[in-house]
Amino acid sequence: MIETLFKTTYEKRPNGMYYCVSEESAHHEIKKVEMETYSHRADEFAEAHMMQLPKQEHASLSPMRTLPKGAVVVELGGGDGRFGFQLMREGFRVVESDIAPGTVERVKEVAEKNGLQGEYAVIDAEDLPFRDESVDAVMMVATFHHLPDVKRALLEFKRVLKPGGKVVLLREPASWQYSAFGWFYDILRHVLRSRNHNHISHADDETHGFTRAKVFELFSDTFTDVELVPVQYIEKVYLQYVVLKSKLLKKNFEPAAWITKPLQAIDNVIRKIPILKNTTWDWDIIATKK
Repeated sequence: MIETLFKTTYEKRPNGMYYCVSEESAHHEIKKVEMETYSHRADEFAEAHMMQLPKQEHASLSPMRTLPKGAVVVELGGGDGRFGFQLMREGFRVVESDIAPGTVERVKEVAEKNGLQGEYAVIDAEDLPFRDESVDAVMMVATFHHLPDVKRALLEFKRVLKPGGKVVLLREPASWQYSAFGWFYDILRHVLRSRNHNHISHADDETHGFTRAKVFELFSDTFTDVELVPVQYIEKVYLQYVVLKSKLLKKNFEPAAWITKPLQAIDNVIRKIPILKNTTWDWDIIATKK
């Protein structure tokens, strides 16, 4: 199926994945580090975690469910593949991709082991390999802010989407947190990197998140019906604490349901208060091609 979407011929590796990244992209400073970092981190992807999608994240895929069954969805920067796997279960034709070859290989391995049907390719989100107006939706989860040139990526999304096609960007950081806590993030990154000596992504060092005004400015000329959905408030603080604890102690801790459920209830109240609703930590951005 994926070959019919391509604008030209791309290399198919012996493992069944297509490699669609140009030499220019492969040697771009930030992209090269992303490829190396996330290929390395793919070894840490736990199959049990990859095969589960919590209720709240499951609901965030609602914009996709307005598309017809069998619609072609391209997930870019797919990471551990959890969101793409869910769409496969629901009958969508999913192209699961990332710029890191190791990530795509791990996702393909887990999907096939669990009987999920998808297509797999190594792709640069700023240089898509697809024909004009060939796909129904483009999705990214907590990845759009990693791109060096988001405007170029949006032009590519516009090019490959069919009229009425959707862009769904989930869990994109709001900019206020970088203004308020940027200094703390810098210190924390320094401590974690000196302690763990892990492969690192420089993209998070470069991002400053998105304001409402910035999102509408980016999308206004290309897309219509742009919607920003606030995602998390107090619950995100707790979830980040769990992540930090795991990194510091080098042990995998999972959020406790008895804590997250009441925090979600509080977040639902905050979301309805005009003066507070834009203090979300992350946005879900949904837009339709004009």
